[in-house]
Amino acid sequence: MENPRPRRPLESLERPESEAEAEAARRGDARRSRRGGGWPLLLGGLLAGALAVAFVGNELRVMYQRHTRPHATTPPIIPIRAPERTRAASLFQEAKNLIRESRWTEARTTLLQLQAEAPDTPGLQDYLALVQKERALKSSGQPSASFQQVNSLRAEAFYQSAQKAKAERRWAQAVEYSRRTLGLAPDHEGAKSLIAELRKQAQQLYQRHLTGYKVSDSNPEDLIPIYREIMDLTLPEDELHQKAQSWLDKLGG
Repeated sequence: MENPRPRRPLESLERPESEAEAEAARRGDARRSRRGGGWPLLLGGLLAGALAVAFVGNELRVMYQRHTRPHATTPPIIPIRAPERTRAASLFQEAKNLIRESRWTEARTTLLQLQAEAPDTPGLQDYLALVQKERALKSSGQPSASFQQVNSLRAEAFYQSAQKAKAERRWAQAVEYSRRTLGLAPDHEGAKSLIAELRKQAQQLYQRHLTGYKVSDSNPEDLIPIYREIMDLTLPEDELHQKAQSWLDKLGG
């Protein structure tokens, strides 16, 4: 009995297998395509992870340095800050100046203020003891050796100022500083000699320009600078000083 279904040709029997192989080949290509397309994503993920790890590591390192660095670099504690040291030095110098001027009460007040603010100032206690001693001697009316020494130093300072003024032809200042020198040290030979030298110069000016002078001889106003120079060269109680002052008053100078 014959098969009712007609037989297919050999080509028709082989055709499904070719189609299956083609389909399988297409699927394989698709799978390979998908696997090949995932590599960029994978590489991007790895790079992002590496950057995240580097960032976190850097942050941890910075935090560690911040935590440890202050302990290693903290400077030592300074007992007295610079402004305080400057003020202490200023107070100490002010007290020394007051001592040179024999202003013992003010010097003591300044030293006590310094003691309250900077008790460890070198030499402070020695100056306090000196001031206390001088105040006690002053109360009793007895001058001390240190008092005389201070006056001697002041006199010498005035004399040096007088010498400098003379060299600069500032006659009035030279005479005044010499007078102050003699006020502190009446036997100061340098100050005596300087005053005598300047008076001699004034005497020569007077003799050269004013001895036998009459108002009708010249213009009186021309003599005003000479009178002023004579006054600068002499002490106020000197006779030449008083004569020059009298002529200036007459001339309205």
